Amino acid sequence: MKKVLSEKETHSLMTSLTEEQRHFISNYVVQCKKSKWLEVLSRSKRDFNYKNPNTTTVNVETNEWTLKTIIDGGYGKRPFKCDCGASLRHQYIVYNSKEDKEYKFGSTCFEEHTNLNAQIVKDIKRGFYLIDIELDEILIKYKKKELFDISSFLHLKDELVAADLIKQAKLNIPLSTKQIDKLRKAELHYKHNRNKQEAYKDLNELQITLIEKLPLKEQIELVKDLIKKEFHYEDLPDTVDSAEIQLFVKLGLPLLYRHRIRFNTIESYFQTEHLISEAATENQQSPFKKATEITYDAFMKHHLHILKKVRENQDKISSDNEKVWINIQHNIKEFRNGKEFNHSAFKVDIDHILRQLDLSLENKYG
Repeated sequence: MKKVLSEKETHSLMTSLTEEQRHFISNYVVQCKKSKWLEVLSRSKRDFNYKNPNTTTVNVETNEWTLKTIIDGGYGKRPFKCDCGASLRHQYIVYNSKEDKEYKFGSTCFEEHTNLNAQIVKDIKRGFYLIDIELDEILIKYKKKELFDISSFLHLKDELVAADLIKQAKLNIPLSTKQIDKLRKAELHYKHNRNKQEAYKDLNELQITLIEKLPLKEQIELVKDLIKKEFHYEDLPDTVDSAEIQLFVKLGLPLLYRHRIRFNTIESYFQTEHLISEAATENQQSPFKKATEITYDAFMKHHLHILKKVRENQDKISSDNEKVWINIQHNIKEFRNGKEFNHSAFKVDIDHILRQLDLSLENKYG
């Protein structure tokens, strides 16, 4: 992604802002860069600990350095100095906790002066660059008078994430796409927290703990079902071998969509198995209506053994392929109900899963 505005264009648009607007947006950029610095160093520490649990060198190295602030000397000016002697427009004030000392660097001197590894420095600079692109977006929107209507979000004024965004909009400074997404997520959290108060009032600690461990999207789904008292137990098969589904039922919690897709579709495979066996003896003609079209019965005749293999090993499916497996089951259920079915896409998806499970691919497509 390339930067849109030149340094001169950025200066011109920043000059067109009021002093209050300019101060606000400059402070926003500095705070974003400080957060990015901290994020990259923290992530690097976590990654290093994971790969090298018995080594602490990088921990010391990254923990020593903190970005305190960034000073801008102004367009066309270089009033500051790097500790290496170079003249600077932008001066980065960095604190070393081990030495209890501040350093003053230019944007190109991080790696040399801090001894941070090249990948960390690259990630920091990349993050700073994307923040500058976000500033471009805000300034271009300001020039085009593309302001964001904040009126429907004013109730979030006491929310930490939303407060500054509301203030920015009230100053007639446009919001970037990233900021609008943050605001909408804050609204989602706000509504979810309000719904939780109603949904949790009749739950015990164990039920609440289980819900809170779910991804936010599934928490929202489950809380809505609790309020509507929709538990989705009516289609449960006689035997359920999923420990998670069993736990949800035992605790009296609604089943998630991914639970329902799983047991509904798998059950349908075995309900139709006897029909496939009968069809095999009665129908000896080609199972294809056309070269590119296959019937549901013919599909099940050719692929039921594969689906059984995956079913028997589904606890070993990776997190990425788990979504693919759920989608496959959903599509087969729709196929059984008369919907169109993409046979080629199925072959590609099931092939990925079989390879990941290291199952035999021999005669997989009959």
